[in-house]
Amino acid sequence: MADSVKLHRATLKMSPALMAKKQIIQLGIKFLDKETVSNNRFLVKIGPDDHLKPFWSTFLHEFNGLPLSSRKFIINKLDVLDKEKMNAIKGHLKGYFIKLYNPDGPMSKTAIKRFFTNSA
Repeated sequence: MADSVKLHRATLKMSPALMAKKQIIQLGIKFLDKETVSNNRFLVKIGPDDHLKPFWSTFLHEFNGLPLSSRKFIINKLDVLDKEKMNAIKGHLKGYFIKLYNPDGPMSKTAIKRFFTNSA
């Protein structure tokens, strides 16, 4: 395993690319209409010109790629004015991406200690 991958796994528990995806989803959901998305199996419909909008296109790809249970959780909790609900969504996404990046679970404290001791 490359040192940078181990470093991210030990400290941040996810890669910078996954962090960016999480943040794109967190920002993009603020523009959604709960009722419209709920009526479409919790998927965001792709418009004819959406491929011309880099951020929105990326958001659509990432959001629609989430499992149904995650999309449903996000849409059901979505309330831009409620900080607690938005934090719950943030926590849910963080947990999802951490599990995605660490399918075998997080690094043990011993492995983290060994990594930092050997890399110094």
